[in-house]
Amino acid sequence: MAEHDVDDDVQEMFKAAHRTVFNHNLAESQRAALQKYYAWNRSTWCRRYQLIVNSGSTDPIFDLAVVDSADLDVYVREEETRARQEQKAKLAAMQAKMDQILAASSARSSDVYAPPTRNTNPPSSSSRYPKAKRHGERGSFRTEIAGVAGTARLPKDPSSSRTAGPPSASTSTVGEPAITKAAPVIGALSAACQRMALRLAGAQNELPPRPSPLTLKADAWARVLDGLGLGDRYADVVRGLREGFDLEIPRIITTAVASNAPSATIHRLALGEIILKERQRGAYIGPFQDPADVQDILHNPFQSMPLSLIPKPPDKFRLIQNFSANVGGSQATNDLIPRSWATTWSTFRQIVGNILSLPPESEACTRDVDSAYRLLPIHPSQWPAFVLRTEEGFFIDTRVSFGVGPGTGVFGRVGEAALDVFRARGFGPLGRWVDDILFLRARHDSVTRISAQRAELNASLDQQPFLRRGAKWWVDGEGRKYDESYEYPLRSSTEAGRSDGWHYGDEEIAALADDLGLPLHKPTPWSSIFAYAGYVFNIFDRRAGLPASKVARYRGDLDFWLSSPTHRLDDAQRLLGRLLHASPIVLDASRHLTRLIGFINIAMRSNAHARAERHGGAALDEDVRWWRERLSGEEVWRSIAEYAPQDINLYVDASSDWGVGIWWNGCSAAYRLRSDWRSRENGRDIQFAEALAIEVGLLHVFSTGLRSAALIVYTDNTGVQFGVPRGRMRNAAATIVIERLHELQVKHDVPTLPQSSVWTGRRARPDEGDDAPRAEKIRVIAQSQTSRPSIVALRSARQVLASKPALPHPDANSNRRRFIPQPLKIAPSPLRPAVLAPQRLASWRPVAALTSTNLSPEEASSVSLAMATSYAEDTRSSYGSGMARWHLWCDDRGVPEQLRCPAPAELLEYFIIQHAGNFSSDTISTWLSGLRAWHRVWNQPWPAGDMRRSELVRFAALQTPAESRRPARPPVTLEWLSAILKVAKLNNPGDVATAAAAATAFWGLLRLGEATCSKKGFDARKDVSRRGLTFASAFGGSFTATLALPFTKTHPNGQKVVLVERPASVDPLLWLRRHLALNSVPEDATHSLFAFRREGGVTQMRRSMLTSRLKILTRRAKLPVLDGHSFRIGGCTELLRAGNAFDDVRVHGRWSSEAWQRYVRDHAEIMAPRLHLDDAALSRIVEVEREQDVGPRAGD
Repeated sequence: MAEHDVDDDVQEMFKAAHRTVFNHNLAESQRAALQKYYAWNRSTWCRRYQLIVNSGSTDPIFDLAVVDSADLDVYVREEETRARQEQKAKLAAMQAKMDQILAASSARSSDVYAPPTRNTNPPSSSSRYPKAKRHGERGSFRTEIAGVAGTARLPKDPSSSRTAGPPSASTSTVGEPAITKAAPVIGALSAACQRMALRLAGAQNELPPRPSPLTLKADAWARVLDGLGLGDRYADVVRGLREGFDLEIPRIITTAVASNAPSATIHRLALGEIILKERQRGAYIGPFQDPADVQDILHNPFQSMPLSLIPKPPDKFRLIQNFSANVGGSQATNDLIPRSWATTWSTFRQIVGNILSLPPESEACTRDVDSAYRLLPIHPSQWPAFVLRTEEGFFIDTRVSFGVGPGTGVFGRVGEAALDVFRARGFGPLGRWVDDILFLRARHDSVTRISAQRAELNASLDQQPFLRRGAKWWVDGEGRKYDESYEYPLRSSTEAGRSDGWHYGDEEIAALADDLGLPLHKPTPWSSIFAYAGYVFNIFDRRAGLPASKVARYRGDLDFWLSSPTHRLDDAQRLLGRLLHASPIVLDASRHLTRLIGFINIAMRSNAHARAERHGGAALDEDVRWWRERLSGEEVWRSIAEYAPQDINLYVDASSDWGVGIWWNGCSAAYRLRSDWRSRENGRDIQFAEALAIEVGLLHVFSTGLRSAALIVYTDNTGVQFGVPRGRMRNAAATIVIERLHELQVKHDVPTLPQSSVWTGRRARPDEGDDAPRAEKIRVIAQSQTSRPSIVALRSARQVLASKPALPHPDANSNRRRFIPQPLKIAPSPLRPAVLAPQRLASWRPVAALTSTNLSPEEASSVSLAMATSYAEDTRSSYGSGMARWHLWCDDRGVPEQLRCPAPAELLEYFIIQHAGNFSSDTISTWLSGLRAWHRVWNQPWPAGDMRRSELVRFAALQTPAESRRPARPPVTLEWLSAILKVAKLNNPGDVATAAAAATAFWGLLRLGEATCSKKGFDARKDVSRRGLTFASAFGGSFTATLALPFTKTHPNGQKVVLVERPASVDPLLWLRRHLALNSVPEDATHSLFAFRREGGVTQMRRSMLTSRLKILTRRAKLPVLDGHSFRIGGCTELLRAGNAFDDVRVHGRWSSEAWQRYVRDHAEIMAPRLHLDDAALSRIVEVEREQDVGPRAGD
C-alpha cells in the first residue's frame, strides 16, 4: 500500500481488519464464509472510499476492522446450505452402500446365536490381511465417523421448537429399516445417520442409541450431581455417559488387523461365551465377515489389536485387548494417547490415616462395582480403534476395554464422581482402589468431632489437586498426600441417627447406588475387621496385616528363588512386586529391597534375552532369606498405632579427633574411638562417627526399658539426619551403623520416618529458610580418657540449651508415631522473638539499637520495618536464614550480643572459614548479604574488608567437594520450546495458557515467578494481570506486545518487557492471542495474565501449576524436564546466538550488572562470529607469509 501513497491510517485499518478476520472465533469452523464476507466487505469499503475521495465529501466511512455479525451470518447460512446439499448427496450414496452390506449381513447371520464348537484347525492369523504401515499424522475423524449411515427423518414435536431425540434402537421409524437380531449393526448405523442430521440441523449433539440401554443412568447422574452442587465439576462424566467418553485416540488412517494371542485359540469356548455375554449386554456391534464391511460401516480405516484371555480363579477368564502392541509398522494405540487420565488411589497409608481418624469401635465394609469398565460407553469417534477379530468375524466394541491405557482413569473419573456423591450425602470416610469401594462408618455421637477434624484438614490442603503419572492427590503444607479434599463433613442419615446408632448403613448405600444405576455387588458385612486392596485391617486393635493366602503365595515365591542359584528377569520382577505389596506390613522392609531392585535394573539394561538366567549373588540371597523369615507365620501383622514425638532431651555429637558423646536429660557420656578407627574399615569418616553417636545414645535409652515410642534425637550432621530415616547413606560404613540402628528400632518398636516430613513434629516449612532442618548441636566435654561412660558437667554457656524440663516417658497410648532428628533452634532471647524467616530482618533487634538519641524505640522499629519491607519476600527469607545461622554459630561460641551487631570483621572472616566445605560458597555469600542487610536496616556500621571476605568466599568455593557442586542448569533451547508448543492442544485452556507462558518467559527473559502469581493467590500489586499486556505496532510495521510487570525482584516499582514477533511455531504474540481468545475471564484486573478456564471456573496460574503443566507437555513431547529458570538462561543464549549485541540482551533481560554472563551457554557458537579478523589483518598475514615463503601462497 505504501508504494501507492495510501494514508497511514488506512494502512493501519487494513492491518487491523486482517488481524480481526484471522483471530475471529469462526476462523476455523467457517473459514470459507468468513473469507467471502471479508472480500465483499473490502470491495464495498473501497467503492465508498473512492466515491468520497472523488466527490470531496467529508462523510465518515465505516471501519473495515469491525465485523458486522448480521452481514457475516448471511454468508454463514449460505455455506451451511451448500454443506447440507453436499452432505445429502454423500448420504444418499452411502445409503445405497449400506443397503448392500445389510443385505449381505442378513444372508450370513441367523436369528439364534449358537456358541462356537471346537475347531482343531482355527483360521489363520492376520496374515490373511496384510499389515499395513501407517504413516503421517493422524487427526480427528469425528466429522467422517458421523456420516456412516443413511438418512433418517427427524420427527418434530409440534409443541416444542427443539428437535426430537433419536428414536430407540429397539423400535423402527418411518424411513428406517427395522432392527432384528440378524442385523444388530442397524441400530448404530441409524443412530449415526440421525447424529449427522442433527448436526446439520444445528441440534444438540446427542449420543447415538445403542443396542441396549446403559446401566449407569446419565439423567440420574446429572440430576444428583446438580442437586449437590457438583454438576460443573463432573460435567465431563455426564457428557461421557450420554455421548460416550472420548479417549483422545487419534484418527486411524490405515486398516491393520493383528493376530490374536494363543490364549484366544486355546480358550476359544471361553472367548465365545464372553462374546455372547457382551452381545447380550449390547456392547458389541457385528459380526462382519470382511474388513471392508467394517471400514464401510465406520467410514474410516480401523485397527484390530491382539486379543488374549487371562484366567480368573476359580474358573473364569478376562478378555484383554493389547493396545500396547505394534501392529505392522504402526505405533501402539496406547502410545498415541496424549494424556494419562490421572485418578485418585486410596493407598495403604491413606486407609491407615482414615482408620486412625475414627474411634476404635468404628466399622467398615466393601463393595465391588460389577463389570466396571464395561459400564462406560466410548465416543463413536473412537470405535475404529476398538474392533475385535474373532472366529465369528469382526465386532465393533462400544464400551471401554480392558487393556486400553486411559481405561483406569476413565472409570476413575466416574468413581471419583460416585464417591463425591456419597461424601456429599455425609457418608465416609471412603476409599477406592479401581472398582473396589471401601465404606467406613462411625457412631452418631462421634460424627461432630470427626467432621471438625475433616474441616481442619481441608483448610490445610491446597485446593488444586496434584497430578502425576496417572495419580491424583491433594497435598497439605507438610507435603503429605491425600485421596480427597475433605470438603464434606460426615452427616447422619437422619437428625436423630439410625436406630442402630451408626451414621449410615446398607440401606442408604443401596438407595443412592440404585438411583445412579451403579451396580454394587459382592457386599461384605460391616465389621471392625475387613479386607481391602490385598490387606487385612483391624480398626479396634489398630493393626494391619497380610491374609494367610497371600503370605503362603509370597513365601512360595521366596522358596522358589532360594532353590536356584540363577534367576530370570520376570521371576525377579514378580518377586519384587509381591514384596513391595508386603513392605507396608513388614517393618524395615525398604532397605532389604535395594539389591533386588539393582538386580532388575542391571538385567533390564543388558542386551541379553529376557529369559536369560542370571546370578543374584550372596548379598541378594541374604535379603531373600530375611524376607522368608519375616513371612514365616500363617499371617503377618503390624501395629498401625501412631505415637506422638517425645522430646527426651537426647543430644548426640561426634568428633573425628576424640570420639562420640551423648547428653540425655542432664547426664552425659563420652566414648573414645580407637586411634585407628578410620583405617580399620575403608570409607569410615565423620558420618560414620555421627551415626555411631545416635546408636550409642539409643542403646542408653533402651537400657532403661523405654519401648513403643517416637523419640526425638538432636544431631547437627545433615547427612546422618536424613540418612537414618532413609536407611542408607553414601558412606558404606555409616550405612552399616544405620542398619544396626534400624534393627534396634524394629526390636523396640521405635520406627523411623523420613526427615522431610517433620519440623518440631512436622516438616520444615519453606518460608523458614535453609536453617530450619538443622538440629541443635551439643558438644560433650570429655574428662575421662577411658572408653567407659562418664558423667561430665556442661559449660555454663550451654546450660540454656539443656534447661528445658524433661517430658514424661512415651507411652503406647500416644496418638502419633515418629523417630525424628530434630531441627536446630537458636538460643531464646528477647532480642530475637520466634518469627518466620522473612520477618527476622525487622523483628530481630541488635542490642546496640536499643538506645537512640533522636527516636523512640517504636519509631526506630517503624523505620527498620520500612527498610526491611523494601526487600522482596524471597530475599527476606534467604537473609533471615543467614541471620539464624550467624546466631547459631555465635551461641555455640558464646559470642556476646555486643559483638553480633555491629560485628567485627575478624569474627565474620572466621565465620566464613568455619562453614567452608560444609556449605556452598553461594550459600555463605547469601548469609553475609543477609547480615549486611540486617546492619543496614538497624543503622549499624558494617565493618570494612569486603574484599577480604570475598576472597574467603572464594576459598569456601575451593573447599566445596566436586560432587557437592551443582552442574550448570541446562538452557531451554529453541528446539525444545518448539517441541512442547507443538504438542499443546489448541482446544485445551490449560495447555494454551501454559504454552503462552512458556513462549513469553523464553523470549521475554522472564523469571518464572514474574509470569505467574504467588502461591498465596493473585496480588495486583505484584503479579502481572491482563491489563498489564498491551499490543501495538512498532516502527516498520512489526507487531509488539509490552508486559508491564508491577513488581520484580530488583525493581519494586516494576519494569516493562517488550516482545516482538517470532517464527510462527514459537511466536509469543501468537500464543498470547490464542490464550486471551480461549481463556476469557470476567474481570481482567483480578486475574493473573495466564489464568485459564477450568471446570467452569478460573484457575490462577501459580508457579507450581505452570511447572506441573510444563512437565505434562514435556512428557507428551518425550523430552527431558527442565528447571523453571532455564527459560531465562535459554532466552539469553538464543538472542546472543542470533547476533544481538551483548548490551541489547543485557537491557532486554533487565540486568543492571554483569550477572547476565552466568546465563550464557554455547560460548563458542556465540563468540566465534564476533572474534573474526578483518580484511586488513588478513592482508598483513598474507604479506608476511609471502615474505617468508611459507603458507599456502608460498612461491606466488
